[in-house]
Amino acid sequence: MGDAENARIKDFLSTNSETYDFIKIPYHGNYLKRLDDLFKDCFKDFYSAIKIKPYAIAFFAVVIAFVGFIVYTSKSFVFAPHMKKVAEINDVRKLKGNPYRATGNILGDKNGKVIVYLYSDFQCPACSMFNIIIHKAAKELKNVKVIHKNFPLDSECNKDMKFQMHPGSCLLAKYAIASGYQNKYWNMTDILYSKKPKTELEILEYAKKEGINIEKLKADVMSQKVNEQLQAELKLAKDNKLNATPSLQVGLRIIPGVTPYSELEKILLDAGAKRR
Repeated sequence: MGDAENARIKDFLSTNSETYDFIKIPYHGNYLKRLDDLFKDCFKDFYSAIKIKPYAIAFFAVVIAFVGFIVYTSKSFVFAPHMKKVAEINDVRKLKGNPYRATGNILGDKNGKVIVYLYSDFQCPACSMFNIIIHKAAKELKNVKVIHKNFPLDSECNKDMKFQMHPGSCLLAKYAIASGYQNKYWNMTDILYSKKPKTELEILEYAKKEGINIEKLKADVMSQKVNEQLQAELKLAKDNKLNATPSLQVGLRIIPGVTPYSELEKILLDAGAKRR
């Protein structure tokens, strides 16, 4: 800052002393000290004010209201509904295993009128999360029946794949289908998603613990019957123009991706499901 500019500031402050007295702080002096004094004076005035009971009550009422507002908006996501979806999915991601695990071949009510078709891939991380969400829906809602359709994004069996995405998922799908022949479809589904076996030997070890006949399972996995069923499910996915996993079909509506439970519940209730 030049001498001419300094002189102009001095002249301005001296000729406007009444109006601008509060900013008469030396422009080269101890600005921080004056600022510190200003804060101290403000704090003293504030402290003196809240000694007066009506002011104190008003102040703490405002503080409580403000804190309540912050807590409410952070919990309800009223101003950021998309963050509610993220939070719900993150809660599922933190779970170890599936607390809503089902066994047998039926997920939901055997005679449920709201039919939910779930297309998924056992090597798909998002499918693993959504598997828990769909199990929760089947447990907490009635009149819902979930039917799983295998849609492995694996070029070994899925000839529509232009490149390999989830190698090995065709084989895992065959294990699920073959387990269904022993009324253990959802048992195997839980093994593949929750245990994440890395070899066929591990699959067989877990299958044995579920009471699955291992010799029959191995034979069925390699059978033409299982392969034909898998190809039929892949064709169904293609006919519905699906290109991602997981995908959900409720009536004529196709819903791709992971749907958080709050949204899925509304979709199913609107379709005719009831809370248990």
